[in-house]
Amino acid sequence: MFVYRRKLRWLATVKSKLFRIEEDRVKLMQLFKNFYIQIKAVPRFLIDEVEAFTLAYRYGPPNYEWEEVQRIN
Repeated sequence: MFVYRRKLRWLATVKSKLFRIEEDRVKLMQLFKNFYIQIKAVPRFLIDEVEAFTLAYRYGPPNYEWEEVQRIN
């Protein structure tokens, strides 16, 4: 069975951690931010859709003929 432990202090630093590129970090943070915003928007969209469906079900479809009569008069 494998048990994960921290890296020992006397081992060298991994080469991928020696050189950090700031542009990559900024790009990754922007992608994460965009992803997080979109993930938060999904429930809000679904709530809005359910509310619209509930209103349409409660009050029926819009009466376009009445709107046209009002526009003509």
